[in-house]
Amino acid sequence: MRSIHFTQRGNFTQVATFPDDPFASYFSGNIAQICPVGALTAKPYRFKARPWDLEQVVSTCGTCSTGCRISVHSSRDELLRVQGVDVDAVNQGWLCDRGRFSFQATGSDQRLTEPVVRTDDGPVETSWSTALALAAQVIGDASTIGIIGGSRSTNEGAYAWAQLADTLKVAYRDSQVGDGLPADILSYPRATIDEAAAASTVILLGPDLKEELPLLYLRMRGAAVNGPTKVIEFSDHDTGMTRYAWRSIRYSRRDLASVVTATLAETEIADQLAAGPVVIIAGRTNLAVPAEASMAAVRAALEAVPSATVLPAMIRGNVVGALQLGLAPSSPDHDGLAALTAAANGELDLLILVGNDPLSECPDTDLARRGVAGAGRVIATAAFPNSSTASADIVLPSAAFGEESGSTTNFEGRVSLITQKVTVAGTARPDWMIAASLADALGHDLGLDSVDQITDQIAANVAGYDEATAQRVADDLDGVIAIGDLGEPVVREVAAPAPSGYDYRLVVDRTMYDQEATTVMSESLTDLIGTTTARLHPADFAQLGVGDGADVHLISSSGKVVAPITSDNRVDRHTVWIPFRHQGSAVGELIDVHAVATDVRIERLS
Repeated sequence: MRSIHFTQRGNFTQVATFPDDPFASYFSGNIAQICPVGALTAKPYRFKARPWDLEQVVSTCGTCSTGCRISVHSSRDELLRVQGVDVDAVNQGWLCDRGRFSFQATGSDQRLTEPVVRTDDGPVETSWSTALALAAQVIGDASTIGIIGGSRSTNEGAYAWAQLADTLKVAYRDSQVGDGLPADILSYPRATIDEAAAASTVILLGPDLKEELPLLYLRMRGAAVNGPTKVIEFSDHDTGMTRYAWRSIRYSRRDLASVVTATLAETEIADQLAAGPVVIIAGRTNLAVPAEASMAAVRAALEAVPSATVLPAMIRGNVVGALQLGLAPSSPDHDGLAALTAAANGELDLLILVGNDPLSECPDTDLARRGVAGAGRVIATAAFPNSSTASADIVLPSAAFGEESGSTTNFEGRVSLITQKVTVAGTARPDWMIAASLADALGHDLGLDSVDQITDQIAANVAGYDEATAQRVADDLDGVIAIGDLGEPVVREVAAPAPSGYDYRLVVDRTMYDQEATTVMSESLTDLIGTTTARLHPADFAQLGVGDGADVHLISSSGKVVAPITSDNRVDRHTVWIPFRHQGSAVGELIDVHAVATDVRIERLS
C-alpha cells in the first residue's frame, strides 16, 4: 500500500504522504509508536514534553470491550499520550487510533466537575453534601427505581452500584439499553481471543469488527491470512473482514438463524466445521432488528456445532464486568428497554443513569426520549455532559479515563488493571465512591472503603472472580480470566418479519468514530465523526432518480428523517444501510425496538 514515503535527499529527507493518496488508517498511531528513532510523532504529543519528562503507568483501554493493555503517560499532572503494551493474549502492542487518542477528552474544558441540581431557575452547581442529601431524599421517596449503566465504570464501580441496587431492592437494572446482546450470551462456553485466532473455523455472527472491535479485527485478520483459521462471515453488507473470509454470506431480508442453519449444513462447510475447533464470535448484527434475532442465530450455530465456544462481541468497555458483577437484569422483563418502557408509561418513580445516555445510545430514540421524560425523577452520573444529563434532576460528576484506579473485565472475561495517572478534575469522584456515598446518605453501609478492598471483596463474593484478587490483578500483565455465573440462556421467541409495504430493510450499525462523548471531546478525533448518510446498492439507487448525496425522506412506521443518500456497492439489494450515532439526523427515529424488523421507504424531497 502506497501511503507514506521519503521525500528529498540527504539532510533534507522528510517523511511525507502522497498528495493524491493521503495516509488514512484506523491504526495510524502505531506507526509513530514503532518508529525506532522517534522521527514520526503524533500531533497530540508533539512538542508537549521530552520522553525523559514523562511518567507512565500500565493500565487498560476502555474505549471498547477488547481490553487492550496500554501505558498512560503524563507530565505535570496532564495526560499526554497513550501507547500500546505488548500483551500477547490481547492486543500484542497494537492500538486503534480511537483508543490511542481519546485520552484528550479527560482534559476537555467541557468536563463535568461539580454536582449539579435542577431548580426552578435551571441547573445550578452545588456541593456534594447538598447533592447527596437531595439524591438520598429522591431515592427514599421512590417506590419503583430503575438503574441503567455501569458499562463505563470499573469493576469496583459496577459492583458498588450493584450492591446499592440490592440494598434498595431494585428490579429494573441493566448495563445496556437495547444496544447489545442479552446478558445470557455470557452463559455459553466462553472462548478467548487466542482460541479464536487458533481455531480451525470462526463463525462470525457479529458487527463489523474493524469498526467496533478493531484489535479483535487485527487478530482475526492475522489468523485468516497467516494462520490456520477459516472465517465464515454472516453479514448484511461488506465489512472489514469480508475480503479475508473463507465464506461471506449475505442474508439481506432473510431470517438470519435460518440462513445460518442452511449454510452450516452444506457439505463443504460441514466438513470444514468438523476439521477442528470452532469459535462463534457473537455480537449485534443490526441495531434495527431486536437482539433476539442475533441470539437465535447463535443458537442455530451451536446446534450445528455443539462443541463450539462463544466469544461475545460486546461493545462497551466494561459491559461484561458490569453484567457479571450484578448489573444484569433478572429477566428480560426488567432489562434496560423494559426500564425505559416502564418510565415512559409513568410506572418508574426514579431512573438512575450510571454513565449511560439512553437518548443517544438506545437504538429507539422515541422510546428513550419518552422514558427519560416520563420518569418521575432522573439522577445521572457522568464525566461529560450529554443529552440525558441535560434532562436530569441531579447530576453527579464521575472520574474519567486516567483519573481512577481499579480493574475491568473484557469480553473474554479477562480482568486487568486500571491505574490512575492524574488528579481528578474538580470534585468528580469514582463511581464506587458515589454509590458508597449515596448508601451512607440513605443510612446504609456497603462496607466499601478502598479500591483494593472492593477488588478483594469481589474475589471473595462473586462467582468466577475468586482468582482476581487485587494483588493478582496488579501482578499479572495478561490479566485473570473470570467467567461469571449468569444461569442458563433464556430462549426467546423470534417472529418472522411480516410484509410491511415498505421497500427497504433498514440496517444500522456502528462505526469507529461516532458521537461517543470521548470521541466528541477529543480534539484529534472529533473531526472524524461522520454525517448520517443513507447508503443503497447502485441498482436500487439508480431507481430513485436523485443525485449522489441528495437529501431524501426516509420513512418507517415509527418516524421520518431527512438525510443525504449515496450509492454504495457494499450494500445488499433492497436494504438501506445507515451508521448509528453520526452527526445530523438520528437514525434511531426510524427504529422501533419492539418490532421484528424496521423497513423504510425513500421519497425525494418535494
